[in-house]
Amino acid sequence: MPLLDRKIAIVTGASSGLGRAIALRYAEEGAVVVIADVCEAPIEGGETTLSCIVAAGGEGMFVRTDISNWADVDGLVSQTVKEFGRLDIMVNNAAIYTSTNLLETSPQQWDRVIAVNVTGFFYCCKRAAQQFLAQEPTR
Repeated sequence: MPLLDRKIAIVTGASSGLGRAIALRYAEEGAVVVIADVCEAPIEGGETTLSCIVAAGGEGMFVRTDISNWADVDGLVSQTVKEFGRLDIMVNNAAIYTSTNLLETSPQQWDRVIAVNVTGFFYCCKRAAQQFLAQEPTR
């Protein structure tokens, strides 16, 4: 039996990069993967993460999510549970950076980095914990 057989996993920032690699690996291990990102198309180009998962026989869905927004995170978890019945895993991978050096970084750029990389992480942990406490444990 695969390591993550039928576990329901949300992976934030899963359209590209490391999040994409995590999502693909989780799917290989049998997880149903919910790809949460601000856009579905991979930065690197090519097929979407969901298309790759489905083509390999896996299951999942894409949910457009800005993790710096509580309503988006709440909707992400709620939609996941509505579609798949529960949530087992939350991978907080989404992160951003500015392409400017310290002296050229504006306060607005910094605020966005903090909103995604810190506040978004908090929102995802909080909402996942709420769901974990509301559902029956397995195994």
